[in-house]
Amino acid sequence: MACSVGSVAHSFATWWALSFGFGRAMVYRERDEEEEDYGPPHPEDGGYDVAWPAGPDEHEEFSAAVAETVNDKGYCVISMELADEAVKEIEGSVGPMEWGIFPAETEEEYLGVEVSDCKVAWLQYVGYQASKGSGLRMYDIEEMGPNMQMDRLAPLELCDRALTNVAALMWPYTPEYEDDKAFAVFQRTSGLVRSSINPGDEGVRSRTFGQDEQSELDMHIGFVDGKRLAMIFLIDNDGGELELFPNPTGYDYNEVTLPLSKNKLIVFRCDALGLNYSYRPKGKHMALQSWVLDVPSEWKDKEEALRILDGPEEPEGRRNNVMGVCTRYPGLGFEVQAYWNMLAAGTDTEVKIPVQRWDTDIYYRAEHTIGFSMTCHGANLQQSEIEMFDNQFFGIDKREAIEMAPYMRVMLEVGYEALHNAGHRRSELKNWKCGVFCGDSGSDWDGIHYTMGKDLDIKLAGRERSAAANRLSHVFGLTGPTSTAETACSSSLVATGIAQMTMRSKLEDQQTPNITTDLKHGLVIGSNLLLGPGGYISLSGPGMLTHQGRCFTFDNSADGFARGEGVGSIKLKVCEDSVEASGRVAMLIGCSINQDGRSASMTAPHGPSQQEVIRQSMREAGLSPNSITIAECHGTGTALGDPIEIGALRGVMRSDRARPILKTSSKTNLGHLEAGAGMA
Repeated sequence: MACSVGSVAHSFATWWALSFGFGRAMVYRERDEEEEDYGPPHPEDGGYDVAWPAGPDEHEEFSAAVAETVNDKGYCVISMELADEAVKEIEGSVGPMEWGIFPAETEEEYLGVEVSDCKVAWLQYVGYQASKGSGLRMYDIEEMGPNMQMDRLAPLELCDRALTNVAALMWPYTPEYEDDKAFAVFQRTSGLVRSSINPGDEGVRSRTFGQDEQSELDMHIGFVDGKRLAMIFLIDNDGGELELFPNPTGYDYNEVTLPLSKNKLIVFRCDALGLNYSYRPKGKHMALQSWVLDVPSEWKDKEEALRILDGPEEPEGRRNNVMGVCTRYPGLGFEVQAYWNMLAAGTDTEVKIPVQRWDTDIYYRAEHTIGFSMTCHGANLQQSEIEMFDNQFFGIDKREAIEMAPYMRVMLEVGYEALHNAGHRRSELKNWKCGVFCGDSGSDWDGIHYTMGKDLDIKLAGRERSAAANRLSHVFGLTGPTSTAETACSSSLVATGIAQMTMRSKLEDQQTPNITTDLKHGLVIGSNLLLGPGGYISLSGPGMLTHQGRCFTFDNSADGFARGEGVGSIKLKVCEDSVEASGRVAMLIGCSINQDGRSASMTAPHGPSQQEVIRQSMREAGLSPNSITIAECHGTGTALGDPIEIGALRGVMRSDRARPILKTSSKTNLGHLEAGAGMA
């Protein structure tokens, strides 16, 4: 279904307006061939400009239409559908609210001019820091929305969520308005319910909002200075009119009178450059209002004074963007912010291997002894992060969940969390063309877990590495390509490269590739868990591990790497412009994969090949060495690998540099995550 757009977009032969989350659908008549293009009536005639979107696919078209309409004429009328039963439920739920009135000196800023006799009450929000008190409060748009999962909300919450979603969906567009019309959708106010005064409500006149304390006065001043858009959701009324007229210092918007009717959401420019209004309902009425605020002036002044820069200009055109991230790493690096806090604090996550994993006294020797581990340390997740698993959420039988390799269970959780953090919900995933790409070189589960006896098919499915990516697609019904990369320490980096390849547009002079390309969505996961002593013993034989229990990256004392575990995931999306990429975490602008070829040995690093892969990725990104300021290195802490890696960087980056390139490695905090290292 298409989002119904009136005068600002296309007309359709059949007009549909399905109010997503608001109940029933409205179907407009088909246009006869001889008729002119049919659209809804003009707002001045009781119609609307834009209809609430039918589903997630229409959000972009809807938000662009609303933003364009507000920019062009100063206001936009959105058609909603709130069932009569929901209106009655709202009327029954608002009774216990703390009703009051505004003092005469501030009333116009909130309720417009020529205010009819009414009472008002501010909504309160549970779970937000700014929720204390019953007066005006400001809430960050980034914290509150957008979120289109509205089917379980109470009717009044549903209406308020619609206001948040409108504000959040306009966020990419308002900074692009011309000249001084531009602003940032930074905050919204708490919802304000305005309603007719009923018999028995005379007591509300004794409660006055806005000037009881200095903090309330400061809040009001910030509101007046920062408000840019007003949103009025007409819940119930018996008619009337809303008059919009330009402010004396504003743009030359036309004065307009809109008839009041239920199920309309009116958004209009309400600052000094915009419109003032007069709300004149007839009889019994109720509306929910909120305001969108710009960045506070003191923040703008501070940013200008400090000349805070966002970094280099972003590349234009079609690019691959990281829209969601999920991490589950040692040191309680559970979620991105916690992971960053752990790194910023310089946390050492290497600890003595806990007895819940295995008894190190049996398998560890301080001296390098064949058949034993040369270290007893590891960077481990908490045991509960591995053992706890909600198999019912993923629709997996209990027997199968027990047999599954633990890292596969964690991959399901982390993969879905990355999708969730990117704004996707389970109900939207079935038959969705999203690729899944895993970096996985196995775990000690194969050696620990027996595959004989009954339920052999379940046991085999639970340990097959080929099932990792396919299982996630199967659980959620994803239909994009899947791939599992098993290239030892580079597994998750190679998985990212494969994802980039499938999502890359074919160039004019490029042969048609033999893998599905032009994929718009992709999910990359890298994992490694330390479940048994087998891996330690195998790596200790050739002396690859360190005696010191730490990765001493770029240090003369480095004598091998320390092991670590964790799972990380990124959700990728190909976007045509910055508007479509709003909310992104990062941009993936260049990627390359190659092989050493004939080098010193199968496992020895090869400097010339490393230089070439760096140049190839820079070539795709369109970057010069001097524009790159930091390199996250593999940096395992080995006497052979680190010098070759730094030498390759030096060979590519040293020419014409204004300043040295920074070199970092998370392995000094986390150890070497092996197949999952590329995600950390």
